[in-house]
Amino acid sequence: CNAVSVPRFCDASMAIGAPGNLGGRRRSRILLGKVLAVAVWATVTPSLNFAGAVSRWQVACPFGRGRMALEAYSDMKVGELKALLKERGLKVGGLKAELVARLEESDGDVVDVEEDDEVEEEEAPSPPPKAAQKKTGPAEYKAGQLALAKFHDDGRYYSVKLKKDNGDGSFDIVWLEDEAEDTANLEDLKPQLKDFKKGDLVLAKCAEDGRRYTALVQENKGEGYVTVQYIEDESEEEVLIDNVVKQMKKFKKGQKVEAKFPDDGEFYAATVKDDLGTGKYLIEWEDPDGSDPESEMLVDDIQRPRVNIDTFEIGQKLIGEVRRVVPFGAFVDVGAYTDGLVHVSKISNERIENPEDYVSEEDEITVWVNSIDTEQNRLGLTMVESKLGGRGGMRSREVTHPFADLQVGDELEGIVEGVRDFGAFVDVGSERSGLVHISRISDGFVDNPHDFAAEGQKVTVWVSSVDDGRLGLTMVKSRL
Repeated sequence: CNAVSVPRFCDASMAIGAPGNLGGRRRSRILLGKVLAVAVWATVTPSLNFAGAVSRWQVACPFGRGRMALEAYSDMKVGELKALLKERGLKVGGLKAELVARLEESDGDVVDVEEDDEVEEEEAPSPPPKAAQKKTGPAEYKAGQLALAKFHDDGRYYSVKLKKDNGDGSFDIVWLEDEAEDTANLEDLKPQLKDFKKGDLVLAKCAEDGRRYTALVQENKGEGYVTVQYIEDESEEEVLIDNVVKQMKKFKKGQKVEAKFPDDGEFYAATVKDDLGTGKYLIEWEDPDGSDPESEMLVDDIQRPRVNIDTFEIGQKLIGEVRRVVPFGAFVDVGAYTDGLVHVSKISNERIENPEDYVSEEDEITVWVNSIDTEQNRLGLTMVESKLGGRGGMRSREVTHPFADLQVGDELEGIVEGVRDFGAFVDVGSERSGLVHISRISDGFVDNPHDFAAEGQKVTVWVSSVDDGRLGLTMVKSRL
C-alpha cells in the first residue's frame, strides 16, 4: 500500500435507517426487542467465603440490583478467556475447553452463589460437557464505549460507539465505518476486545486496494481507529479497528517454507535462515537458479509449504487455523492449497444455530478429514471425530492429458471447476485440476478472480509449470 488514505464517511445528516443513504454497507435499523436482555460484565474478584471457606466470584449487575451470580468460565467467549489468561500471565493458546480448564485450575473449585431475595434459592444446573459449550458470556455496556453490534442483513458484527442507554434494553449507536446512527438491542451487542498497542505487529487492510498487509501499530487512541505503518513501504494509514488483526504468522530458523520470488511472483521452496524482526526474515532459496541464494523477505511473502488435498486421508487428524466463520460453518487452513470447510453440523455434538458461538477467526483447532473431492477441489472437515463420514466425493476422473505428457507452453482447453480469492482451478483432463494464479488470469490488474472466471466456464489455458504433482496454468500466453 503506497499512499496514506483516510476512510471516507457518509453525510452525518442522513436520516436514520433511510435506504440508500448509508456509505459502505447499507444499514437497516435494528428493531427493538420485546425481551430485556440483562447483559452483565463479569467483575471477577475473590470475595467472602461461604459454607466452609469456599471461593466465590462476585458479579456486578449493571442495573444496580446488587444481585450475586456465578459466572462460569465456560459461558465466556474465547476472546474473553484469552484476555483473562493473558492478564494472569498464563498460557493463552489451545482450544476453548483447555482455556477453561486452565482458568479453573488457577482459581480452584467454584460453587453456586445465592439468587437475590426475590427468587427462591435453588441449585444452579450443571454446565454441559466442555466439548459442546457455547461461547456466550455476560457483558456490561456504557454510553461512550466501543462495542460490536450485529448487522442483521449479513448476521456479522461490526464496531460501533454506544451513544445513549435508552433504559429499555437498547442503546443508540453509531456505526464506525460510515458514522450512520442506529439502535441496537443488548442481545445484539458484544464487547470489542481488540486492544492494540504501539509496536504491535498486525495485519491491516489497506484502503487503496482492499488487501491486508503487515504493519506496525503507531497509535491507538481507543476511538475505533488504529494508526499503522506498513512494513513494506513505511507509509502510514488510519485503519478501522475491524480491519486490523494480530499478525499470527511466525517462522522458525531452519523451517522449510515457500517464498514469493520477486521476479515472477511465484512461490518457491526455501529455508528460513534468520528472523530479522518486525515481520522480516532472511531466507535461502533451495534452487536460486543463478540468483542470489539469500533474500530478505516480508512475512506476507512467506507461507508454509502447501499440499494438494489428495495427499490427505479420510480420518486424518490435523491442526488448523480458522480463517472465516460463516452461517453454514467455518473455513480452516490446514496447509492445503484450499481451506477446508467444517460444516455447522460437524462443529459440535449438539445442534447449533450460530457457528460464531463456538469458533472465531484465528482460533487454532483440531479437525479430522471428513471428505475429499478432488474434482471440485473441496475438503470437508469435522471437529467431532465421531461424525466422520464416508468417502463420498472421492471420484475418479478421466485422464486425457497425463502430467507426464505435459510441457510448459502447451495450449489446452479446460473447464473452470472452482474460483478462489487467489485464482481459478481448471480441469484440463489431467490427474488433478491446474491452478491459474490470480496474477495469470488477465493482462491487467485482477482484484477479484470471480470477475474473470466462473464455475463451468470453458477457457483456453497454457501450461506454465509442471512440478511435483502440481500443474500451473495461465490464461495469458505472454505470462508463461
